[in-house]
Amino acid sequence: MAKSGGKRGTSGPGVVAEAAPAPLHASAQMLENFQKYEITIFSGEDEFAPGNQVPVTGVYTVIHDKLDGDDHAPPHQIIATAGTVFPQCRGCGMWVRFRHQKPAEPIEANEHFKTS
Repeated sequence: MAKSGGKRGTSGPGVVAEAAPAPLHASAQMLENFQKYEITIFSGEDEFAPGNQVPVTGVYTVIHDKLDGDDHAPPHQIIATAGTVFPQCRGCGMWVRFRHQKPAEPIEANEHFKTS
């Protein structure tokens, strides 16, 4: 493991750089080799990587990696459900990050909208 001063391509404390992300079109052998390495670990409690379990249902900002210096997708917000797993991005693979913004309750679970 190599310690880094920040997230890939940025500076800042608390990031441990691990293996590069596995390409989505990887062979079975490539995926097996990739799984031998840990995913990048962030010190921020509210930032998650693909493969992490969603801790709280709510709104998350998705931050995509810059591929060759170009943004393939701007940051955007999604709603993730507790207990599911954050997925890889089809463009930047394992480098995408999910930052928790605020909790949100599914409308079906809200007492004002429950059906009997």
